[in-house]
Amino acid sequence: MPKGERRRIESCITERIKKASLLGNHYRKNLHIISKFLPDLLQRLEEANALSLIPFGKVSPFCMEEMELIRHLARSPGEALDLLGCYYSLHLIFLNLNCLDLMEEQRSRVTNRTAAYKEVLLRAEAKFSILYSALIQSFLEILSEGEKNLPEFVICHVGARRDQDDIDVGIIHRPGGDLAALNRVVGRLNREMVRRATQMHFYLSEHSGSKWFSACIDVYEELMDVERKNLVIITQLFGAVPIVGSISLFEEFQERVVRRYTYRVGRDNRYYEGFMRGVVEEIRSLVAHQTRPGEIVPKVDGLRLGKILIAARRANLGIVGGHFWKVFKILQKMDPLMQEEYATLEESLVFLELLRFLLHLIFVQEEGVFYTDDYCRSALDRVARSMGYGDKGKRRPSTDLLRDYFRYSQHIKEISGVFKEEFKKYVEFIQVFRNLEHLGSLQNLQEGRVNLATDYVEIMARFHRKIPWREFIGFLQEEDPGRERFIRDLLLLDSVTMYRTLERYARTLAREGDSLIRFLLCLLKSPGRPRRELLESALMSVFREALERAPQHREMILRSLMEEELLRDFLQTLSPAAVIDLLRQMKRLGPELRVPLIRKAAPLAFFHHFRSRLIARKVDRLVRRGLLPEGEAPDPAFLHRLSEKVLPPLSGVSGSSEVYEVLQDYHDLETLAFAFHAIETKRFARAAYMDRYVRQLGICACREAGIEGRSGFGIYATGGNAQGRALDNDYDMFVLCDASRVVPASLMRAVHRIHRELTRVGNFPHHRIAEKIGSFVIPLEGLAAYLDRRDPEDYIERTELLGARRIFGDPVLHRRFEEEMIVGRVFREKERLIRSLSRELRERYRYADEVNVGIDLKQGKGGLFDISLLICLVKVRFEIFETSDGRTQRILKQKDPDHAALYDALFAAKRFLSDVRGMLCLTGFSEEVREALDCPIPFLLKGFADPADLVRKVEEKMRTVLEISEALMRIGKR
Repeated sequence: MPKGERRRIESCITERIKKASLLGNHYRKNLHIISKFLPDLLQRLEEANALSLIPFGKVSPFCMEEMELIRHLARSPGEALDLLGCYYSLHLIFLNLNCLDLMEEQRSRVTNRTAAYKEVLLRAEAKFSILYSALIQSFLEILSEGEKNLPEFVICHVGARRDQDDIDVGIIHRPGGDLAALNRVVGRLNREMVRRATQMHFYLSEHSGSKWFSACIDVYEELMDVERKNLVIITQLFGAVPIVGSISLFEEFQERVVRRYTYRVGRDNRYYEGFMRGVVEEIRSLVAHQTRPGEIVPKVDGLRLGKILIAARRANLGIVGGHFWKVFKILQKMDPLMQEEYATLEESLVFLELLRFLLHLIFVQEEGVFYTDDYCRSALDRVARSMGYGDKGKRRPSTDLLRDYFRYSQHIKEISGVFKEEFKKYVEFIQVFRNLEHLGSLQNLQEGRVNLATDYVEIMARFHRKIPWREFIGFLQEEDPGRERFIRDLLLLDSVTMYRTLERYARTLAREGDSLIRFLLCLLKSPGRPRRELLESALMSVFREALERAPQHREMILRSLMEEELLRDFLQTLSPAAVIDLLRQMKRLGPELRVPLIRKAAPLAFFHHFRSRLIARKVDRLVRRGLLPEGEAPDPAFLHRLSEKVLPPLSGVSGSSEVYEVLQDYHDLETLAFAFHAIETKRFARAAYMDRYVRQLGICACREAGIEGRSGFGIYATGGNAQGRALDNDYDMFVLCDASRVVPASLMRAVHRIHRELTRVGNFPHHRIAEKIGSFVIPLEGLAAYLDRRDPEDYIERTELLGARRIFGDPVLHRRFEEEMIVGRVFREKERLIRSLSRELRERYRYADEVNVGIDLKQGKGGLFDISLLICLVKVRFEIFETSDGRTQRILKQKDPDHAALYDALFAAKRFLSDVRGMLCLTGFSEEVREALDCPIPFLLKGFADPADLVRKVEEKMRTVLEISEALMRIGKR
């Protein structure tokens, strides 16, 4: 060999390797192997004068012979593995760079883009197949040394032949020989492929249920009989090719396992029929699938669907084996009426396949690409230029590529509709469950040999996705003797067998989306009968386990509930406990599905299961009044629009009783709108409708009592009502008057009417200040006299006055109230009031410690009542007369900026505890939060799918309130 030959080869390789920066980061492993072992590889070849025997720039057809030479030159088995791994990595990099070069060469001279694309794909497939097949054979020969009595076996490639992220293989062995030895050899092979080349994925073997890497044909037959896996297995089998091993064993495998899924005249076609059913269902599922906005997934958007169509046509025509792209010509010859469809399908698949291949090559070996992301879009631009798309003005090349991508994806979906109708003709007449039902009417039924529930799932289990589940669900939904017989047979089973039978149905239907939901509905809605509770319990248990056992199916199952009618039917049928379980499962979904699904489910769950008696009464009344349809959860916007239509004709309604009925309609509609809006948003806004209702009520009551206008009196809300809180069962208020300007007796009649109407709508009036003074109508002078007495316990009344808000009445009287009562009497004695409030807070804390009241949102230690007292204390300290929490918070931070963080934390705690309390009120639960909180937590508040989390958060907020309380009370002592 001429001197310098090695340096020339090294220089060429180094120069070529520099271009590997064009490839994705996932090829760094191969580059590392090259840099580490290439010198040794060249050294061994140079020593044997064999450098010229190996063409390093391309994958040679004599790849196997070249690897044998390297193995012979290596000084040990370990070095042989290293050098072969280097050879593989070097040729893999060159293969991919050559594909990119070919794409570049064809850009300027391409006349038929599809043919050019196909040439690249065929070259990539052929070269990669030669390369990894030779490596696997070479590795096997090294790793099997010393192992004796290996059984006859064959390793098949069952995936796409150009996929470089992993190599899908199936291993078949013949019974006999040392199976453990074969398993050891394959285990070593797997380890070395991961370390030095491309990892292997034992696609068939891992689904066989065998503990080995391989399985015999009998096991694969059993696997396909029971059919525990998906449609992908069968479609992959049609393109399986042997890599290494016994060809006769592979042919036997094809005959016994694969050919069962082709149509054979006069033979048992159950497997073929089952496969075609699965194809029809899979086409429906894939056509309906929507990827996330801004994402393209070639495998899901068209490739999988197109390959299933081709596999189905191969099954129709009995074509087993053969190269995927060459099958198109065979199909066009055997099925000339569909030539145009095959041509369009081939063109579309070639485009999508090349796009996916190039993305894997130069970007990342993942299926999804977000073209809205700048980094991903740049990669798409590179791919687009490789595929012949150029820059056009300001338009990026990927824009045109994406346009064609969506066009080709749509072509595949359109063609699938044509094929789907043809495939359906093969399966429409197949009614397996009808045959089974007929079987039950024969002699076997009388002898007790047939149970429809168990026998149906037993017979149909072999088909998995190919069974007619939709027809079966339709059968269960019909009111006929067959359905009754199925449910009766199910209930005849003992509890253990019933559960196991239902579990088998659930395992299969978990992969079928809405079929599992509809199956549960069919059985849950069956008429009442003995053991009904046992059936419900078993059904919900297997449903919950199906969601837990297969997270990959959880989204598909729950996504079907986006169909509003199905969701409503399902939630209405479930028990409250089952609904809580379902909502918790929804909480575990990704945000893109979780948010809209819970937004739909929460109001329905609330309406059908968790509404308080107050809400239920209002719904029932509005249904009786003809304002709401029966049994449907109303929409908040609809309720609000309806309430607005109710009020305008109020002035024209004759008869006081009808006036108050219309007012109650308004109150009930707005209360429901408020409730359903809170369920959707998880927040409680200010209930402005209550002010409007009380104002209108005051107008009507005063008119009825002979009082015109609003001069001389004022109606005030206090406590939580003053802050706009709704849904309480009481209404804190007082009525103030100027006896010189209004007749107290007439005003008293109006107040009595207001009391009566508030009680009718469920808000019982509460007059704490009036109870102290002795009259529901309080003269301004009487209130002044009460405050002037300086009762040691009047701090509660003073705080109520400080938080009072005028709802309806005389603005002049209100100004006197502010000046004479608030400024003149409450703020004038603010130090005494602050001491009283501080003492009350400390006494409440001591009492809570003594009696251990637990976590009570309102009255508990650090609860809402304590927060109200604390806010009142600081309002008195800084002489703030304001009812809005937001404005109060801003004023406090302006007046006392040193403690702004304390005020923010205090009002945040109040909002959180108020939201929790509001949800508990809506659902009719106690304000006392327990460790085993049994309310519908999943839609109570955002971020809480577990009751314990909510309890911990409540405890944390209440502790924060206590710390803030101590800090704010210390301020006044300085």
